[in-house]
Amino acid sequence: MQFTKAAIVFLCAVSGVSAGCYPEGQSGNFGKDLKAKNLLGLACRALKGSFYSKEERTTCVRDDNNIKWNLKFKNTGDKAKTLDESYCISKLEYWAYNCKNGGKGTADGWLASSDPNRGDCVGTVQTTED
Repeated sequence: MQFTKAAIVFLCAVSGVSAGCYPEGQSGNFGKDLKAKNLLGLACRALKGSFYSKEERTTCVRDDNNIKWNLKFKNTGDKAKTLDESYCISKLEYWAYNCKNGGKGTADGWLASSDPNRGDCVGTVQTTED
């Protein structure tokens, strides 16, 4: 049993598999400033749809505190599948609202990440309304 646990930990470390809250980096204030304008809903309207196997999509929004959020979804499976808006929102919310510095994780064959940073969004979803 000890060998099995050690082997799993080693394989995860070697493969680069990691999930959870980012331990450091730009604070996203637990996503507090994403809620006012439904920014994750806006992002998921851009991300949703059919994904080929291993396809990855990213977009970016700026919250009311001028924090840029890099938002990503990747189909980690071997077959095409469809990302729907409500599932997208629920996963991005999880990593934004439960982690001070954002986070990432894999579930149901999807990798999702919500990553707050400084700077501007370039060539992606932006909000200009007040």
